[in-house]
Amino acid sequence: MSAITSADVTLPARDAPERGPLLLWMIFTGLSIFAAPGNTQTMRFQSSRNVTLPGVLYGPSTRVSMEDTGDLRVNSLMVVDALSMTTVPGSDASVTVNYSPSALLPGVGPPVLIR
Repeated sequence: MSAITSADVTLPARDAPERGPLLLWMIFTGLSIFAAPGNTQTMRFQSSRNVTLPGVLYGPSTRVSMEDTGDLRVNSLMVVDALSMTTVPGSDASVTVNYSPSALLPGVGPPVLIR
């Protein structure tokens, strides 16, 4: 009996250009910032200006740290492990998430919960 230990799979040349970009568009449309699951690096926002993200901020294993006086506004879903704020004295910096489960996600449609 023999076994196949490895095999090369090549898509026909006519299919390769269409599948790659289309698949990436379908996966990442609607995301403003993406950190892969398992990425435990801290995502730091250091700004005296306000930051507005139109799409999802996704980093399920990532800590988000707001530092300085700027505000963070996410006009979609925010999925992170933890959120901390370090502001200068007298600052009224804030984090606002404008998410509604009934609203369509940008470029994607209605949110779907998968367990």
